[in-house]
This record gives sequence, structure tokens and C-alpha cells, in this order.
Amino acid sequence: MKKNYWIILTAIIWVLYIIDTSFYNIPDMNIIRNLALIIPGIGIAFASIDYFDKRKKSK
Repeated sequence: MKKNYWIILTAIIWVLYIIDTSFYNIPDMNIIRNLALIIPGIGIAFASIDYFDKRKKSK
């Protein structure tokens, strides 16, 4: 469930990022651009922590 949440959040941020870069060029969207880089990283980190936790438990 946690992984799905990060995937959805990342998708939303990327959609906003693509809309911003292709149609408008709003200066305020710099925050979104930063999030588009940061959030996938956090998501990957959480997903990998989750994955390694499951591997430890299964042993």
C-alpha cells in the first residue's frame, strides 16, 4: 500500500511538471520542478527499505 501511494504521488508531480514545461512557464512552478526530482528519490528509498525489510523477515 505504501509503495502505491508513492507511485501515485510521483505520477501527479510528473504530470504537473510536464504540463508546466510544455504549456506554461510559471516561475512559481520551480517548487514543482524540485519536487519532481526529490519525490521519486524518496519513493525509491522507501520502496527499497520496504523490500529489504521483507527479505530480512523471510530469512
